[in-house]
Amino acid sequence: MDNAELINTVETEAESLRLNQEIEASTLYSKQLQQLLPRSAEIIGLLQAGTFISSSGHIKLHKELSRHTHAYQVLMEMTGNTLVHHHVGFFHLQPLETRTLNLRERQIAAAMFALVEWLSDQGRSVESMINAEDPISMNDLNLLVEHHRERLQPLGLGSVDDYLVNGIKKLVEAGVMQTHTNAMNQQTYTLGIPTYYYLDITRKLAKQKESQAAQQEIAVIDIDAAAEDLLESLDEEL
Repeated sequence: MDNAELINTVETEAESLRLNQEIEASTLYSKQLQQLLPRSAEIIGLLQAGTFISSSGHIKLHKELSRHTHAYQVLMEMTGNTLVHHHVGFFHLQPLETRTLNLRERQIAAAMFALVEWLSDQGRSVESMINAEDPISMNDLNLLVEHHRERLQPLGLGSVDDYLVNGIKKLVEAGVMQTHTNAMNQQTYTLGIPTYYYLDITRKLAKQKESQAAQQEIAVIDIDAAAEDLLESLDEEL
């Protein structure tokens, strides 16, 4: 074996040794991670799927996230994401500013903003309904879709069935709403703590509108109107 072949053999063996060491280190890290954060795989999977993990919807997962918040923040940063903890009691990933909302996300947002506006129009306080036993009935949803049909149609939410499948069901999967069966064996829905995520968006827009209103000396825009504006903007993106 000449010198070139010998050098090549040594380099190959060194590379193989390095790779084996990295695999062993990765395996050890995974085992340690599983021991320290036993629910990490489930938590990371849910967060990356767009799920809100709350103290009411995912109690055990929320408990681990609360106990090891910094560790999970570091883990999510390694994947290019930012973990956010809302003070009312839920975690979620911060949306990337440069990323465009996909259809699922637009449908979820439109379903919620339409719901916020319609409930407000009925004189029902959305905030007081959060995490409370104040059900949203199928009759409510029928009336909501009838009222918003023209704006919901382009988003695939224009019928009650579509609104349930593409809106409410996805809000339930995301941990924003819960589903129940009442004494008459009818399906009802309630708002979970992560509803505040969408309320915060409407409040932020309402404040922006209020600032503009003050400058232009026009009427102040409330959360109801802000939700309507957001719904229209989602419709315009299609």
